[in-house]
Amino acid sequence: MATRPTHIGKGFKALVATALVLLIAWIGKAVVVNTDAFNPLQAALDQFHFSDIYFHWHRGHNADAEQDMVLVDIQYLHDREEIATLLDSIAAQRPRVVALDVIFPPAVSLDPVADSHLMAAVAACPQVVLAQNAVPLPDGGWRMERSFFADDYSEGIVNMPASVVRYAEPRFDTLPTFAAQVTALSSANRQQPTASSLIDFGGVNLMRWTPGAEDFYLPALEDKLVFVGDLGDLRDYHNIPVGAGGQSRMSGTEVHALATAALLSDNSYHTLPRWLGIVLQIIIIFLFCWLLYLLPQTMDNWVSGTLQLVFMLLMLPVCYLLFVGLHIVCSPTLAIVGFGLAGLAKNIVDAIVKN
Repeated sequence: MATRPTHIGKGFKALVATALVLLIAWIGKAVVVNTDAFNPLQAALDQFHFSDIYFHWHRGHNADAEQDMVLVDIQYLHDREEIATLLDSIAAQRPRVVALDVIFPPAVSLDPVADSHLMAAVAACPQVVLAQNAVPLPDGGWRMERSFFADDYSEGIVNMPASVVRYAEPRFDTLPTFAAQVTALSSANRQQPTASSLIDFGGVNLMRWTPGAEDFYLPALEDKLVFVGDLGDLRDYHNIPVGAGGQSRMSGTEVHALATAALLSDNSYHTLPRWLGIVLQIIIIFLFCWLLYLLPQTMDNWVSGTLQLVFMLLMLPVCYLLFVGLHIVCSPTLAIVGFGLAGLAKNIVDAIVKN
């Protein structure tokens, strides 16, 4: 019975120390957010995501993940006639889906023969998804840019965020995205995906063919998801987390292909709900503060400081194991900050209790 009040006291002090850690962390965040001097830091933090680190560590592990996809780069084709001839070659191989990330407006072409050939080539493909670009209007609506022959085909929105692209989204506003339409046509149940998923930019190797610059074994296109687009058009490049090759920008067609891979995955990557992550981290901080009180109180400060540093360094590997094993993305920021502040909070609580 003599030890019970001691353990209750340590648990209570650990609880107070945890509350103090959260208070200090909240004040620090408020200072960063509301002080102009820290605006660059806040902007950098807003662009950061822990999944960038996990995917970077995991790069190359999924090198053979998407053998069903082929990128066809049309940057060296000069007109609709050449594109139509290319589509004839692709359609002859019976691909599963042809995702045409090119918009053919009606007013551009002056060659009706090429237009007719293009329409016939698209019609010969087993399943086709056409690109559709949503242009914002002053009244808040959208004006759709689409191909002149698009009425009889599935269309998907190709718009992407102006900032860093991380998620494969099933919808843009109320309309299906390009990747979602390809996913629906290529899956067995033909249902539209409903949940967003993180895109793996670090490990998926896609087969690529550049007509006009290299030869290609055409039968390899059979039953494949073929994404056709201009991979050399810098206007259609988007910011991504640093990929396996160190690049920070990627062509829209390749992003759509990787987004489709994410939506098709049976075990896709998902972010832990924010509220659940915060609750779990608060519990971890409390347990760590309790550990500091359970250890001999006569130990030197450098011992507790070393312990704090070790726990801080362990958080990322632990979260990475969850990422690899369960495909869950955790943000350990609060726990890492909490470990760093735990010693200070303990000293403050001890001083208050002593006085």
